Amino acid sequence: MNLKKILIKNYPERLYSLVTFAGETASAFGFNAYLVGGCVRDILMNQGSKDIDIALVPTEFHAGANIKGETPRKGETPRKGETSRKGETSREGRAGIIRRLNGMAAVIKRKYKGSQLKAHPEFGTLSLFLPGGRLSRSNPLSHSVARVDFAIARRERYPSAGSLPAVDFPADIKADLLRRDFTINSIAVCLSGGPSGEVLDFYGGIKDIRDKKINVLHPRSFIDDPTRILRALRFAGRLGFGVGGNTGRLLADAVRKNYPGKVSQERITNEFLLAIGEPDAPHILKLFSKYDINNAIWRELLAGLPGLRKGKGSVLSGMSRLCTVDARLCLLLRVALPGRGSQGIKNFLRKIKVRRETVRRITGVFEYMSGARQDVLPLWASEFFRIAGFKKPSVLITGHDLLKEGFTPGPLFKKILSDVRANASLKTKRGALEYINKKYR
Repeated sequence: MNLKKILIKNYPERLYSLVTFAGETASAFGFNAYLVGGCVRDILMNQGSKDIDIALVPTEFHAGANIKGETPRKGETPRKGETSRKGETSREGRAGIIRRLNGMAAVIKRKYKGSQLKAHPEFGTLSLFLPGGRLSRSNPLSHSVARVDFAIARRERYPSAGSLPAVDFPADIKADLLRRDFTINSIAVCLSGGPSGEVLDFYGGIKDIRDKKINVLHPRSFIDDPTRILRALRFAGRLGFGVGGNTGRLLADAVRKNYPGKVSQERITNEFLLAIGEPDAPHILKLFSKYDINNAIWRELLAGLPGLRKGKGSVLSGMSRLCTVDARLCLLLRVALPGRGSQGIKNFLRKIKVRRETVRRITGVFEYMSGARQDVLPLWASEFFRIAGFKKPSVLITGHDLLKEGFTPGPLFKKILSDVRANASLKTKRGALEYINKKYR
């Protein structure tokens, strides 16, 4: 299969020309270049892709020789017509390959003036942000900016369940694809070092796209990286795919054994926020509930999801009309954690390791809903209030009323006024005064 014509059709001219230039530049610096990952999946599904991932394999490297010049592993031999050139690889070493990557980065930077280039040569990676700004971390729903990630092909191994991987580069393209999360993301398209547009599909990714199935590449996938549990359901919800039978059993077993508990809260939170940033986030949350994810992750937040389907689903469906992840998280908190005050919401957000700026924005919205003054609210607040059905309550009691009742100005004033504003059962001034005198006398 060759995707060159589809690449020309699917990519805007500037992106196609960048991909072509990247392949030519990689070849000039001694790399074979391959499109890999989600962008290939999206091409095969006739969908646009805002990100492009390119794997770089040193031209002298293949499955039979590694950076240390070791002999081929048992069962690994060069393809017909290849030679290992082991001595050349060993002489140059990883430092030489990194120098070539840096040289490639400099050429790309000169070509695309105004772009932002972030290089991490020690990890064998660099990222190019095309003119127009960065992808917003608070709003990954935006598709207005293109980013191209380059990485030297690598192997990964996980020292223990849920740990970050130990990385070894360079590797051949087959080994690099094997480390991917799902078969649908393990397909490559040749840009240089072979027929342009040639598809490499070692692990059945194209078949799984046709069958609309999410499958892992090996049985330990969810054990090595339990965040793939959430990611599998996120892709299933986004693409309208099912989870393959054996993959579903592996996923359920990993949840039952609480492998997500072996991953840092920051990594789990990041995957969860990516999930609620998807166009059909409510459906993905229901998949979390179906696979009992709520018993392993964020019990407080997701335990109410089955009930939401019965009575409050219409409110949750409003998530799709909110344009930022912060706003969607705010709505989810409002629906799933009723009765929590602003301090309770702040404590919860801190516990799940949400970014400080997100905590500030969401806590401010909850404080405003409890009656506190807020000089600045997020831009998404008005739409959130409309979807959440919130209307600013009328002021039942003022400080002047408390003076009339004989209370002395001081810290108690603020406490009483906040209490009255937060108590939704108080509807009249008379009722509020009776409540105050009974509780604070």
